[in-house]
Amino acid sequence: MSQKKRRTAVYARTAAGGPEALDAQVDQARALVRDVPVVVYRDMNVPGFDTATPALAELLSDMEGGQVDEVIARDWTRFGRSLSQVERVRAVARSSGCRLRLVEDGP
Repeated sequence: MSQKKRRTAVYARTAAGGPEALDAQVDQARALVRDVPVVVYRDMNVPGFDTATPALAELLSDMEGGQVDEVIARDWTRFGRSLSQVERVRAVARSSGCRLRLVEDGP
């Protein structure tokens, strides 16, 4: 019996700090799944209250399309600073059967 391959995504967002800040978030997330290839979605220089998050929109679309089984982010605030933004991500995850993991929660 073949085991289904897990499709893991990493989402990183910064309001400031440049590519180094994004790379640090991605490295932290990758450490949770060392031997698993990941697809990385990055929104750089996007404030948390901004709803125009192109990479997050692409990630949500991929989740809805069944292309992603698991998403790892540093913490909930990466998805947005408002409860409605975070709830939107959680709703898409629930409806698509996608697991959400946070670096701050550990392995």
